[in-house]
Amino acid sequence: MTMANALSTNAPSWRGRVTLEERLAEMRIVLSAMKQSSMSETLRMLRERFPDVPLRQRIQEISRLNS
Repeated sequence: MTMANALSTNAPSWRGRVTLEERLAEMRIVLSAMKQSSMSETLRMLRERFPDVPLRQRIQEISRLNS
């Protein structure tokens, strides 16, 4: 999956209040689709798509996926 596809697939609705847990659940779906991507590409995509999720959380989710 390319970064452009990951960004456009199931784009989040930014309307209303969304909890961090909801954003993390959405991030896990995107990460599972990006298993074959490089770490730098994955981090870049997560930063662009999930700017509201702290870097620490993004890295933890990537680590969980790879373990």
